[in-house]
Amino acid sequence: MVPLRSPRLPLELTDMVIHYLHDDMPSLSACSLTCRDWLPRAQSLQFKAAKIYIDNWKDFQTLFKVSRSLASFVRVLKIAKTVKVKRYLSPSNSDVAQWKEGLPAIVSDVHLPRLTDLSLDYMEFDGSLFGGCRIQSIHSVTLSHCQFKDMPELIRLLSSFPKLKNVEAHTPHVSSDLVTNTLEVADAKSLPAIISFAIHRASGCFMMQILQCFICEPIFKDLSGLVLPLFQEGAASLKQFLETCGSRLQKLVIYLEPDFTLEALSKPEFTLAHCTNLQTLEFEVPSLGDSTQVENTGLLDWVPYILSQVSSPHLQCFTFHLYDQVAGADDMDRHLNALDWKRVEDILAGFEALREVTMRLEVRASVGLRIIV
Repeated sequence: MVPLRSPRLPLELTDMVIHYLHDDMPSLSACSLTCRDWLPRAQSLQFKAAKIYIDNWKDFQTLFKVSRSLASFVRVLKIAKTVKVKRYLSPSNSDVAQWKEGLPAIVSDVHLPRLTDLSLDYMEFDGSLFGGCRIQSIHSVTLSHCQFKDMPELIRLLSSFPKLKNVEAHTPHVSSDLVTNTLEVADAKSLPAIISFAIHRASGCFMMQILQCFICEPIFKDLSGLVLPLFQEGAASLKQFLETCGSRLQKLVIYLEPDFTLEALSKPEFTLAHCTNLQTLEFEVPSLGDSTQVENTGLLDWVPYILSQVSSPHLQCFTFHLYDQVAGADDMDRHLNALDWKRVEDILAGFEALREVTMRLEVRASVGLRIIV
């Protein structure tokens, strides 16, 4: 079908209609057939975000070869080692082999010149998947449930994107538990300078390895934003990282894993004294402990202790996100009443740049979810 020959509509009306339907793919398809003036605007939103699976990558390859203009619309690309239709079916080995062989030809500056965000899901990296190609346009990479042979394989992948700035990893896995040396690269000037790295649901072994990479690898020399889980076994590695690189951090978000006790936060081994340029600090705690013990009222004593460690004059935002499983709100009120609020107030008063303080409490009770802010 070709666009209909409809009367020309005001440009403002066209933009308003198409912008309103920006995430409605069937409606955007209809808009592209309404009139010729609507075609480029509708297609730019239709193809802004593309998803490539094992069973449809050849269609994308053909489409981009036939129409270069469509490929130029793609800003966000998701590549998943799964089957789009009937995802409970596992792809055959031959399909996987052809898919891996064809990916470098699709994910390139030639075919996708304006691609900025790349998402890789359920991928296995045991070699250079992209054939050593260097993709200049990508600024952000998201890794979900990806497996790597070793940590250098992860660093090698990230080094394929010279302009990469932001990385997000969900449940990453590295087969080798050995911490290896820094990768040798031929041209250090072509390496990316990553400024933000967010890690969600990773193992303690992975965290110890990646924290060592944050210290040693050149691609992390400009790292200023970090989101990471904290395990009991990873506390020493985090301490070493903060001592070495803490002064570079402007944003630090730490969420404590269940094996990390709140008492450990009050030990001298855990310190934020080296984070002298922090602007944003956030803690997420999954549990306040056994709320059935009436005498256990000092479960928030670590809050003023953590605040007293921060020496950054640039601090603008504190956030504490606390989760608890209790029978009601009375237990949470008891913890809050036991907190030394006067000490907290005195500490916060010392930060001249402070603009926002948030304590967000989630109480999961038998009657549902209650959120106290």
